[in-house]
Amino acid sequence: MLKKSIFGFITLIVGVMMVLSFTACSTDAADDDAQTVTYSGISGGITYTLKITENTSRYVAEVGDTYVLTAGEDVSSGTVTASSPDLILEPTNAPGVPFTVTVAGTNLSTMVGTITWENGKAVTVNITSFTPVTPPGGDPVNPFEDEYLDADFPSLNGAEDFIGTTWKGNQDNTLTFNSNGTWTQKLWVGSLSSTVGTGRYLVSGNTVYIYWHETEDGPAYYYFNGYGIKTGNSIAMYGGMTYVGGDTWTKQ
Repeated sequence: MLKKSIFGFITLIVGVMMVLSFTACSTDAADDDAQTVTYSGISGGITYTLKITENTSRYVAEVGDTYVLTAGEDVSSGTVTASSPDLILEPTNAPGVPFTVTVAGTNLSTMVGTITWENGKAVTVNITSFTPVTPPGGDPVNPFEDEYLDADFPSLNGAEDFIGTTWKGNQDNTLTFNSNGTWTQKLWVGSLSSTVGTGRYLVSGNTVYIYWHETEDGPAYYYFNGYGIKTGNSIAMYGGMTYVGGDTWTKQ
């Protein structure tokens, strides 16, 4: 009788452990299956990134999902309280004080309302348009020739908004557009700097096309290295310049 009782007790314990094990596995699997969607845009020289995590298996943003919004060093997190036609987001640390976001594709379109950041700072925003972080249509396209020899680079046109200006990226990089149609990129350490790149640039409207100066192999030539779209005091950069200076460069 005693043996049967002990055996029954051990069987019960093993059964409970298996149930707990399966429960834990199911929870982990559910967490791993959660999907996210990310929207981004640039306003006032600051890149905003909105990441929404589902609370079920789909994915489009729905009521009850969680969000994390970053803007520079500021962070807001909370819950999606409405998802159609606009996203209404309510910060965890400011219940009853939501703000509204509209999106198109993977880009932020508008952002209106009071955002309470996790550091307690509350700001009222009325952003009616964002500069896309992702270039429309995919990778940067060069509307001019792929490269130019030093002697046949076109003359600079329509560059009044760029001539003589300096722009700062991340990692302590600056980019200066000189009056003779050349640009200079410098890396700063305190008050000391070193030149890390030079080249030429062309301008069309609010877009600047950047060509890198290459002299190592044969005659000097310039090859296309990306472009930037100027909005106010910021440039949304696409292509090679993002590798060293990031996606957003701010006027100095």
